[in-house]
Amino acid sequence: PASGSITAPDGDTLAYCVQNVLPNTTYDFGFRYLQDQGGAIYCVVTWASDTACQVLPAGRFFVQSGANPTGTSWSSIAGAGTSPAGIISAQVLCEVAGNVNIDQVYMNTVISGF
Repeated sequence: PASGSITAPDGDTLAYCVQNVLPNTTYDFGFRYLQDQGGAIYCVVTWASDTACQVLPAGRFFVQSGANPTGTSWSSIAGAGTSPAGIISAQVLCEVAGNVNIDQVYMNTVISGF
């Protein structure tokens, strides 16, 4: 809570439309998370050809945590995908199984790590 992280309850879906995505470019997407009950986080990044992330042509990549035990330490998760031609944004959807805090979310063209 002191970090300004997002708190998502079990069964929640988080959504965000990333603007100014370049076509034919590899993007890294990741974040840090902390769970207070067992579960997993499943995210999909879908490329879009409009600014509202409504027109979703074929192409996406997945990032998932798998089943995680509860704990007091933050964990990291990341994945990468290359946007096809004609893309200008990306829709990020994450489903939460188990209460979780999410922080330090990034989507960029440089592998940043933590």
